[in-house]
Amino acid sequence: MKGGGSNGWMVDGPNVEIVAAYSRDHDRNIGAGTLTAKIGAARIVMHRIVDMHPVLLQRFIANALLWLTART
Repeated sequence: MKGGGSNGWMVDGPNVEIVAAYSRDHDRNIGAGTLTAKIGAARIVMHRIVDMHPVLLQRFIANALLWLTART
């Protein structure tokens, strides 16, 4: 997956959930900034939003770790 500073990833597939999405103001395509996926029993979190405030990034990481380690 390729992404730049002002666009998210274009993703689709089974067990993929887009948590945050964004795009350039002149582009109709909206790409994922943060996504989760499940492949079998494995959980994946991908995040590409750059320049987040450190407090927000710390909260994101804490929430991602909770989700990744939760038993379902």
